[in-house]
Amino acid sequence: MRAGAIFVGGAMGVELALAYWTDLHGSGNLVYALIDWVEETMEMTGAGLFLAANVAVLTNQTGQLRLVSGAADAPVAVSLDDGGASESSGQPPSVSHQDAG
Repeated sequence: MRAGAIFVGGAMGVELALAYWTDLHGSGNLVYALIDWVEETMEMTGAGLFLAANVAVLTNQTGQLRLVSGAADAPVAVSLDDGGASESSGQPPSVSHQDAG
């Protein structure tokens, strides 16, 4: 919910302020750049929080989350599970390279 509020607040709320400023003073000034920076930062923060919340929900529901990425000849798997890696244990997530074959 917070992620959506931050994202929409940046995308719509700050965008309105930016449009108002642009109509009055144009886009070639420092204030325009700062307002634009705030808007983009709010959008990226909202999207990042949404992604983090989804990862947390999936991990809590299934007990683990497995992401596989990499080239076909050298895939890399990252597993996050309740019994292993966590912020409190100080252990990094397990990463394994799998042979293609």
